[in-house]
Amino acid sequence: GFPRSVEQAKDIEDLRIERVIYLAIEEKVVIERLSERRVCEKGIHGYHLKYLKPKREGICDVDGTKLVQRPDDKTTVIKERFKVYNKETAPVVDYYQQKGILRTVDATPLPENVYEEVKKVLKGKK
Repeated sequence: GFPRSVEQAKDIEDLRIERVIYLAIEEKVVIERLSERRVCEKGIHGYHLKYLKPKREGICDVDGTKLVQRPDDKTTVIKERFKVYNKETAPVVDYYQQKGILRTVDATPLPENVYEEVKKVLKGKK
C-alpha cells in the first residue's frame, strides 16, 4: 500500500483524497494466510494450502513443477515486516483518521466478502 509514512501522506495531499480504506486484520491471520501460500518453481502460478489447493499435493496443476514457499512468505520475515509496519506505517492510519477520511474494512473474512465491503466504501455507502 501507499502511502507508507505520514510524510508520504502529506506529500500527496494535493490529490484531494476523499476516502482512505484501511484493511484491518490481526497479525496472526496475516501470518497464517501468507505462510501457507505456495508458488510453482517458475514463480508464475500461485496456490494456498488452505484456500486454493493444487490437485496433487506439492505439484503445480499447470506446469507440473514443485510448489515452493517464497522467502518473503516465511513467518520470521512476515513478523519483521509487521515490526516495520507498526513503526513506520501504522501512524498513517491515525493521520487519515484525524482528517476524517479513513474507512475501516475488516479484512479477516474471505476475499470475496472483503471485496464487497470495499465496494460499499467506494460507493460511499459506508
